[in-house]
Amino acid sequence: MSETALQLKNGRVLVAAAVSQELSFFEPPADGQVRCLKTGIGPRRSYLAVRDSLRSGDFAQVISAGFAGGTQAGLRTGELVVPTEVIDGASGAVFKPTAEISAVGQFRRGPLVTLERALASPEEKERAGGKFRALAADMESSAVAKAAVESNVPWTALRVILDPMEVSLRIGSWEEALKALASPLRWGEFLGFLKSVESAGRSLSRGLSLYLGMIQPS
Repeated sequence: MSETALQLKNGRVLVAAAVSQELSFFEPPADGQVRCLKTGIGPRRSYLAVRDSLRSGDFAQVISAGFAGGTQAGLRTGELVVPTEVIDGASGAVFKPTAEISAVGQFRRGPLVTLERALASPEEKERAGGKFRALAADMESSAVAKAAVESNVPWTALRVILDPMEVSLRIGSWEEALKALASPLRWGEFLGFLKSVESAGRSLSRGLSLYLGMIQPS
């Protein structure tokens, strides 16, 4: 257990995710010390939501949690990524986590890049991985980090791979999933999307529960 984790033992934790489906399998501890925040998709929405929550609440740590797309070969759906740094793809700013996740089971460590849109094709993902030397890409973590740094609150990120680099992201949102459901020719895509979401969501829930168990009173 890290020194940061010990210091946070009696503090409230803000778990920020873009959409509720990312945390659909996660059950916060009953003591009320963990608050789950749905920020909305994208850097601007997540920044504003986390900034306002930190201004109005007394939090000891922020965790950027949710799905990510793989930008290096070999990552699998459901695999956890703990970033060593988060890169803002638009500005180039680099944020180093100030709270250490040290025990969430099996996970990969490396850079994570935050972009303003999801990467759909394997070629796009591979290019982003090469440009930013990142393991994975999301749309919120650098914004969450910026809000936390401005509020002087320790932060970290725990992301789970939804779509590996080698797989095209044919459905990138619940709106697109509903469109696929409405078309019988796309039912296979829809069922595949649900399977990936469930696998990724369960893995993220396990990782969060293990980590929060380390920093919350038993």
